[in-house]
Amino acid sequence: MMRKLWHVGLLLTCAASTAIAQDAEKKPKKEKTPGDSAAVDTTPRKLFRDKSELLQITITSDLKKFVRMRERGRPPIPAKLDWKVGSDTAVGTLPIQIGTRGNFRLRDRNCSFPPVRLILNEDVAKKTLWAGQKRLKLVTRCNEGKDYEQYILQEYALYEIYNLLTPMSFRARLARVAYRDQLGKEKPIDTYAFLIEDDGDMAKRLGGKITDAQNAVFDDVDGETMDLVGAFEFLIGNTDWSVGGLHNIKLVLRRDAIVFPVAYDFDHSGAVNARYATTDPKLRIRAVRDRLYRGKCMTPEQEAAMVARFNEKKAAIYAVYDRIPDLDPKIVKDTREYFDEFYETLNDARLRKRRMLDECQAIGN
Repeated sequence: MMRKLWHVGLLLTCAASTAIAQDAEKKPKKEKTPGDSAAVDTTPRKLFRDKSELLQITITSDLKKFVRMRERGRPPIPAKLDWKVGSDTAVGTLPIQIGTRGNFRLRDRNCSFPPVRLILNEDVAKKTLWAGQKRLKLVTRCNEGKDYEQYILQEYALYEIYNLLTPMSFRARLARVAYRDQLGKEKPIDTYAFLIEDDGDMAKRLGGKITDAQNAVFDDVDGETMDLVGAFEFLIGNTDWSVGGLHNIKLVLRRDAIVFPVAYDFDHSGAVNARYATTDPKLRIRAVRDRLYRGKCMTPEQEAAMVARFNEKKAAIYAVYDRIPDLDPKIVKDTREYFDEFYETLNDARLRKRRMLDECQAIGN
């Protein structure tokens, strides 16, 4: 029987959830497939539902003031949001607020433009594309230059790939963003960016709540989903994550008392290969392109299921790069070759044992 995070259950205020957890301790629980439609409704909100056409948005605010908001906890400032979808001529407008967020990218020594959070009024946003949205992360260009524009497109592609593998993942929406200074004094900025589904919306969509309980081990979370997360991070060459430390991992505690790990923030991965990305000196790798498996150990049956899942999705994974606009063809070729190395390892039992299974983490990371 899967060991549950009983200390996580204490964070829930709903008495019914506590009762579920107590009952789960008395009897074994049938494992549920993460994508089981009977268990969760995986339909995202309107903003993240139809992504066939590019979202174009303009954010008008006091850009000079915003760029200088580098301290954590600074209050947001007023802004205006205009948008249209694809070739539509109709333009929507909403009053919003924008704030800064994050850690690494918030520091001015790392990024000339801080990461953005959009704060919307639910009542005002009703019956628009933004219905139901309150707080949204906008992953935007860190610095000027073609490379930084490409990093945005590359990281967005990884969210799309993750969505292909499991519904237990954040939805994202690519956008072309124009930043405009309301005083007309600052230089306009036009760039690609992408929106990320709100934490609470993601958890609610998956039938649960976010828990911030730390020090979880692999046995505390759904095994099948943990296998997938570990293999996905290995595919993209990402070591910048930890379940126990809640580092670039969110834990969703569902009403059935199963805990699901959900990964995010992939710009330090080998698949993006950003010039600013570094590796933890405690790890036995020197560069982000060096893969290191940091996932859980698997039984032969779990291993076979993981291999089958990634092989089934291979063509769709590679095809993601055909849909990303303005992505450099050289980067597409290089990334697919990088993924070829993963699939060579995945489908060779000896390589898989040496490069993945022998490196597995027995307890947690």
